[in-house]
Amino acid sequence: MSIVSSVIVKDRNDGGTRFIEEHHTDSQGVVYVRKRNVPIGYDAAADLAAHATELSNSLAEREVRQLLEID
Repeated sequence: MSIVSSVIVKDRNDGGTRFIEEHHTDSQGVVYVRKRNVPIGYDAAADLAAHATELSNSLAEREVRQLLEID
């Protein structure tokens, strides 16, 4: 399973910090939501890409573990 789409759906100033909400969608259409507060000036786009890679790797590892448990 891999992440096929990653989008920042909210990015608002929240009194000295920014509130970010991301949606990451996998190849089966499951959406993984990530919400957090970050400092002003934070590179949300770079972190979005990095998190998508981490999430994709985690999903792949979980899928392998599940396949190994079946056999």
